[in-house]
Amino acid sequence: MTTELTVLGLGQRHYRVTGGRNPHRVTLEPVACDCADFIYRGAQRVPPMCKHIAAVMSHRAVEPLADVLDNMSAAETLNLVDPTRWKSPPPSPVVEIDPEDKAVALVALERWQQVVGKKPKPNGMYSLWRAAMEAKGGLEAEADGLTTYAAERYAIAHEWVKNIGSKGRVA
Repeated sequence: MTTELTVLGLGQRHYRVTGGRNPHRVTLEPVACDCADFIYRGAQRVPPMCKHIAAVMSHRAVEPLADVLDNMSAAETLNLVDPTRWKSPPPSPVVEIDPEDKAVALVALERWQQVVGKKPKPNGMYSLWRAAMEAKGGLEAEADGLTTYAAERYAIAHEWVKNIGSKGRVA
């Protein structure tokens, strides 16, 4: 019964061969395999051979870049295949904080803090809460020096406040 063997390159001319009873490790320099056939008989053959080494040799014959790829680490191989994968995207431009967005956001936060302890009105509370949370995020981002993120948070808060006004709901 012939079983198809699968060869997986591990780098540095080491291979893992599976498909038989047990997986085996093959090295090509020096030629060796950890299977019983190679240990007891294959090492004395010229050239040293077993079915696992033969499978690796067949694999290398099919893969024309095997000599190059075998000596590379996994990271080096990936870099050869896709050299752009390590490059960072260009930095995003810094967006300045719109003073109107910030002012509206801070008013929403202040209004929310006034309402928190009182019985909330059913209309408009969710939008006010969202605006207040975005304003709070903007303040924290601004304190951390994340100007672009702060500007985004304030703009989103401003949109939530517009949502309150557009539906005629006042918190």
